[in-house]
Amino acid sequence: MFFSKAAKTSLILYNWLVELAYIESLTINSTILPMLNSVPNILKAEFPSLCNWKSLRVQMYKSLPNEYLSLLLQKAPSTKVDLIRY
Repeated sequence: MFFSKAAKTSLILYNWLVELAYIESLTINSTILPMLNSVPNILKAEFPSLCNWKSLRVQMYKSLPNEYLSLLLQKAPSTKVDLIRY
């Protein structure tokens, strides 16, 4: 089976979210969120680990479409989000 580079990167990011089960705080670059959105069936995926998140910091160069951030926050609704522009 052939996967594009973008698909492989998306799956790696997805696996990181699964493996980071005990973190409470995470800082990411906004370019990661669109990649996660391309993971097949990600909205159906269970992420019990995200319930532990207390804060998410997103470093942004430009504005970010809300659907990408919503993707993570629907799995971690009590997370405080800080958007950091650089």
